[in-house]
Amino acid sequence: MRCKSALLSLMFPGILVALPVLGGWLWAPQSHVLTTLLPTIAALLIVAALLVSWRFSCSRLVLLCVLLVVHECVLSGFIDLFPAWQLLLPVNLLLLSVVGERPVVSLAMLYRLGLIVMQPVVLFVLATTLAEEYQRLVALHWSFSTPFVPFSLNLSLYEIIVTLVALALLLRVVWRPSMESSVLLWALLLICTAQLSDVQARVPVVVLHGLLILIVLVSVFERSYTLAFRDELTGLPSRRAFLDFVNRRSSGYSLAIVDIDHFKKVNDTHGHDVGDQVLKRVAGRLAAVSNGGKAFRYGGEEFVVLFYRRDVERVNDALDLLRQSIADTPFVLRQKPRPEKRPRRVVATKDRQPSLRVTVSIGVSHWHKGADLDGVIKRADQALYKAKKTGRNRVVKG
Repeated sequence: MRCKSALLSLMFPGILVALPVLGGWLWAPQSHVLTTLLPTIAALLIVAALLVSWRFSCSRLVLLCVLLVVHECVLSGFIDLFPAWQLLLPVNLLLLSVVGERPVVSLAMLYRLGLIVMQPVVLFVLATTLAEEYQRLVALHWSFSTPFVPFSLNLSLYEIIVTLVALALLLRVVWRPSMESSVLLWALLLICTAQLSDVQARVPVVVLHGLLILIVLVSVFERSYTLAFRDELTGLPSRRAFLDFVNRRSSGYSLAIVDIDHFKKVNDTHGHDVGDQVLKRVAGRLAAVSNGGKAFRYGGEEFVVLFYRRDVERVNDALDLLRQSIADTPFVLRQKPRPEKRPRRVVATKDRQPSLRVTVSIGVSHWHKGADLDGVIKRADQALYKAKKTGRNRVVKG
């Protein structure tokens, strides 16, 4: 699951945006109008990304936009500082991947912005006062020869830093997949593409920045969509996503309301942490429901499963199988918190961990053309109430 999430973060939106745009720029005939307009469009994208990131409180993306603006300023007006600045740029990207989110308008953000802006100033002072040491530092090279490589490697300090930072960002994406980490990795790759090849001669850096900002914008919108339409605890689509999904349908469907039996008692007896684990376990079962069902978290301990273009008779078996699989799977309670690190030696104990039997009650009804959604939900809710009253752990048609 983690590898799948990491691959999705790397592929979308980065590669879907970067490859077509870069390919079109590199291989299509370049016109004077295109060459003139693209830097302007890129600058407008940077402004748009700053506004959108500020609006959605994405402080790390705001810092990334500022970092790219500083990078462009160094290239445009302080080219002598560029050899040292390009050493600091990958390090800044790595730092952005580990710092936490802060309110965009806050003292912490002011400190971080000041740190980014002051770096070229410090480099200018060092280049002026320690000219010889400065030149010697930026020109450092190391040669490597290992048994695993049949030839020696002659790498500059910049290439070493970029390699280490790229590996660190890639590991972070794999370990904790997120859009922000993926964007920072793409930032490093795109900027290095311009600096380590002849692409910079054909693609202005500001265009690469504009492309990167386009990736940032798509990431912000994707993150906003996830926050609005996906339940954070269970990972299922939320109630808002359910209403949006239903309102777009014009054919008949069956709607099932699933409620966890005695959930309040679970919370009162075992605590809300166990209650959250129960919700996740049930949500995982619901997500795998058969017969084309789509699960949503409706609120609290209630879920909704929608079967598009299916009548009640056709979905009854799938719902009963779902109910039975939840009831037959014991939920094991942990007596002690799980350690942060896996112990080297796991000692088996004869004591059996206590388990909790979780069951669900389900009420299902059908929507047909001309019917009212509220009426369908009401009938399913009445069927659910009947299932609760007649013993729970059953499916009742309404």
